[in-house]
Amino acid sequence: MYGYADHNWRVTAAPGHESSVTSAWSAGPSGVASGHKAQFAAVLDALSSGEAPPVTLPETRRTVELIAAIYASAFTGDRVRRGELTPDSPFYHRMDGTGAPWN
Repeated sequence: MYGYADHNWRVTAAPGHESSVTSAWSAGPSGVASGHKAQFAAVLDALSSGEAPPVTLPETRRTVELIAAIYASAFTGDRVRRGELTPDSPFYHRMDGTGAPWN
């Protein structure tokens, strides 16, 4: 899912910032398609070698909370602020809450 490779991207730096973009772009892995497969592989490789995964549990939780808030906002039309999706919210347990509001 979402497997974008190096050839799918084109980065054009703002004038005067060419070196910043070049160093940031080259910092990541090359030749590895993005997506869930690459993310799972990085986590499994770290666990297999006894190293810490590349993303901490608190970082993961913040990311999932953001995604759930985006879904909640899209489904309800309401603004969702950080920390509002508590265990009593249907979006806390499922990304689609009680289900999509459209047929």
